[in-house]
Amino acid sequence: MIGPSPIDEIMKNSLKSMDEKIYIKYLRESIFYDWQKIIGEANAKKIKPLRIVYKKLYLYAKDSAWRAHVYAYKPLFIKKINDYLGENLIDEILFGNPLEKPKEEEEIINAPKPKAKFSKEAAKINLSEEELAEIEKNCACIEDETLRNTMLKASINRAKLEKYRIKNNWHECPNCGNLCPPDEKICNVCERLENDIFERAVMKLLEEVPWLTYAEIKREIKKTMPQMLNRCIPDKIENIRGMLVLELCRSLDKSNQNQVNSLVMLFKGVKSEDLTPQLISKTLYELRNDTLK
Repeated sequence: MIGPSPIDEIMKNSLKSMDEKIYIKYLRESIFYDWQKIIGEANAKKIKPLRIVYKKLYLYAKDSAWRAHVYAYKPLFIKKINDYLGENLIDEILFGNPLEKPKEEEEIINAPKPKAKFSKEAAKINLSEEELAEIEKNCACIEDETLRNTMLKASINRAKLEKYRIKNNWHECPNCGNLCPPDEKICNVCERLENDIFERAVMKLLEEVPWLTYAEIKREIKKTMPQMLNRCIPDKIENIRGMLVLELCRSLDKSNQNQVNSLVMLFKGVKSEDLTPQLISKTLYELRNDTLK
């Protein structure tokens, strides 16, 4: 999946430092603006975003088969959106009527109250003359005056934020040194990295042995990656299995029997010796509307 460009990252970081409410609004607007990048061209042609109500994203799809497709792989769609944004902004996907006028409260975008208060408190922190001089020195190499001033303000806000966090018992992430909230062991960046490592490990297991059950996967993770065992929960394993099924369906060559067999074993959780022509035919029929081209 194509991620945000470097200039997008600069904009996001600047907005986050300056105003949490505007930052959340920017991320929400990004869903509509970058919809095709987030979910892919084929999906974007059939599924349209309508509006966001708090953390619920309302979509529209004329074809019931495409609505079924979204509901079948809802966790995957939510993950794609949140991964692209770099924030857990959406936790539910629903379908709505594009002709229905949104209620007034649905048009109001509010940053989470704890974070809004957090920004106000951080803004009260004072920086020393030496700290300000160091920030100005780091930004002096930016030739464009507008961008330089934007980055200067963002850097000052980030420095204030860091001092505020230290004052409120944030600690260094043991993996990378970034500051973490008192009740979290590692930072958000390392959390996402470890989660990606775990997902790739489970994907590899399922690619090698498609019929593995949750219990079998858990035993293997406990043996090879015991530090990741807390991530091994049933819903997460099923989401990973769903992502693999979707990827296999999109690249499936029906004349390639090995590919077809792998898809059926993965989707149904059956071993190779339990495959039958009837089961294969039935499985491909079940998948025809939602995923198969």
